[in-house]
Amino acid sequence: MKILISIALAFMCSIGSFPIIVNNTDKSIYYGAGYNGAIMTGTETETITYASKDETEYAIKGGLPTYYDISTRQKTCANVAGAIVLGYYDKTYDELISDFTSARVIRDKVIYLAQNGAVQAVIDNLYATMETNSTSSGGTSVAGFKNGLKKYVNVKGKNITYSATGQNNQLNKLTYIQSVQNNRPIALFVSKYSLIPILDFSISETQDKLEKKHFSGNHVLIGYGLKEINYYDSNGTLKKQLTLLMVATGFWQEPLYYIELDSNSGMIESYSINIY
Repeated sequence: MKILISIALAFMCSIGSFPIIVNNTDKSIYYGAGYNGAIMTGTETETITYASKDETEYAIKGGLPTYYDISTRQKTCANVAGAIVLGYYDKTYDELISDFTSARVIRDKVIYLAQNGAVQAVIDNLYATMETNSTSSGGTSVAGFKNGLKKYVNVKGKNITYSATGQNNQLNKLTYIQSVQNNRPIALFVSKYSLIPILDFSISETQDKLEKKHFSGNHVLIGYGLKEINYYDSNGTLKKQLTLLMVATGFWQEPLYYIELDSNSGMIESYSINIY
């Protein structure tokens, strides 16, 4: 088994865009279908048998905070996603979340603190600034997310920029990885997705097992890493490539998970976020 953690130039040049086709390209899509974007459509167990494999991983050191909305409101996933971004940057700019320190940084280790009323106040604030549930569709538009988060950040005396990490319903893995390497989280606007626990998949020296939960419904996730696994047969021929994004889901029961980039993925838009 070969574990590749360092960045290989050849890999970087070859990854390109991952085609995820979504028929609905209407820019007035609102995110937060069902209960905060969580409409579970089924489960699946996939077992992969291989002779050898290699893994490449990129991740923002320390990951992201794991916030969620404790209110009884519906369709607030964009507000929670915005709060997660603010919590991430609050460890550098403590003024972003009033009366709260999001993390302790001990040498090179980041420890995020549990959310409290100050974090919920941010979610409540973003509910207003993002104009969530202000239309009959409910939820939050991409423009509402970006403008609302910008308003909040500007009030705190900081600036924010958004850089697309894909286009035409395709995620560009190279641009996504570059954002991760620059320690910038990525807002992912999806129409369907599969959650996979961030665990060791190995059940033997030649088998991996993936436990998947499939969801539909427009949702906002925050990406902070990527893991790619290549599986080979006994002749050294690539038989399967697995691409997984590390994300903060905004769900209390499943806060940090992988989402798989496959036929069950529906990426609509994605943006690298920088606050400075």
